[in-house]
Amino acid sequence: EISLFSTPEGHPRHTLAQRRLETMLAKGAINAKEWNGGISDEQFAWLETVLARARAAGEKVVVMGHYPLYPENEHNLWDCERLTDLSARSGNVIAYLNGHNHVGNLGRAGNTWYVNFKGMVDTQAENTFAVVEIFADRIEIIGHGREESRTLAL
Repeated sequence: EISLFSTPEGHPRHTLAQRRLETMLAKGAINAKEWNGGISDEQFAWLETVLARARAAGEKVVVMGHYPLYPENEHNLWDCERLTDLSARSGNVIAYLNGHNHVGNLGRAGNTWYVNFKGMVDTQAENTFAVVEIFADRIEIIGHGREESRTLAL
């Protein structure tokens, strides 16, 4: 939503992206890269409301996005800490599933698994994808091609 490539120069979100990137570069952020992006305050507030409603209903949540959030990596969403903090505060986010970092990644912070699936565009002869099955006590990831199979305890 907020990136240098999603809107043309002169667009308010493009200007916001330039400012965010400049601020991150000044702080030496590892993910201060032009190929990354972030979300708006409005989108963050929307997610915060959805998670609160789910928590009030006693529901567990799986969030999906394009950019990774955790562990720290140069491909992570701008302001990724804001979303990992939200997941921790909410207490009901069991997993965040994403792509973008084509080599894949896996981490756990608090009760949330952060699964970065491998890119399916990096080889000519071998594809990669996964099927995710969610159970009361675990998440089963059935990997195909280069994607690993995993069992993630809840």
